[in-house]
Amino acid sequence: MRAEGYTSDDEAEDDLPVSFGMAAMAELPTYPIDGPSPQEIAMLQYIADEEPVAKKQLIRRAREVVDRFRRNAEDKEIEQDSDPHMGEYRLLDTHILDPLTERECIEVDEVGRSKEISITEEGLNTLRAFEYLLQDE
Repeated sequence: MRAEGYTSDDEAEDDLPVSFGMAAMAELPTYPIDGPSPQEIAMLQYIADEEPVAKKQLIRRAREVVDRFRRNAEDKEIEQDSDPHMGEYRLLDTHILDPLTERECIEVDEVGRSKEISITEEGLNTLRAFEYLLQDE
């Protein structure tokens, strides 16, 4: 929105509006802002509470709290794998770690042959902003 005109400094008083009328109205574009899923927030909370966390710990936690993770772990695609745990690691990466890494919520550090996951400042802010999603579960 743009004003038709503005009150001059000479005419300005505390009780007069600064502008008057409406010359034009512009529509602002909307952009989708997708927040993290409840499962991602649940896992982010776990990482914040227990950090640094190994992937193996996250898989155990995911089995307990993440319905989608649990359903996907039973897919036939995983059953065809030579090592069923490799499927769980891929699902953890795809559904939890990759999205959180893209949002810069977590850091994954290699420690020897394993990886440790810790939360970042952005992750703490995301957790604060979306913690209401945990109350619904």
